[in-house]
Amino acid sequence: MFVTVEGVNELTGKNVTLDLIRRAQGLIEAYTGLPEVLVENTKDIQILRKMTAYQCAYMMDNESIVWDQVGTSAAGSGESVMTFRTDLDAPYMAPLAVIAGRKLSTKKTRSVHTGRVFQYAPVDKWKKD
Repeated sequence: MFVTVEGVNELTGKNVTLDLIRRAQGLIEAYTGLPEVLVENTKDIQILRKMTAYQCAYMMDNESIVWDQVGTSAAGSGESVMTFRTDLDAPYMAPLAVIAGRKLSTKKTRSVHTGRVFQYAPVDKWKKD
């Protein structure tokens, strides 16, 4: 587990159950694509700990937000309209978890230095004897 019951309480001030932590961690693993068994980077483990705690707090009072919500960007009836911020994966993921997840090492760009494309001969070898 990325976080314990005590860890969630420490980070969010919420008292949760182990079952809720398991469900929240499953969502975090699916969202990030990082199963717990594959994470070795200690910084990523700390970020995933926070993400799981934030997701637990988000799901605690109304877990149906995550499981039963319609996948739409706008919903309305009459004059009442509700629009979700899809850039934060609302309403499924906790906004704080999404923000914390931006710091994962897997979200950074990966550049590889290849050196020169063409290997030129030194100029002095071009001279005619």
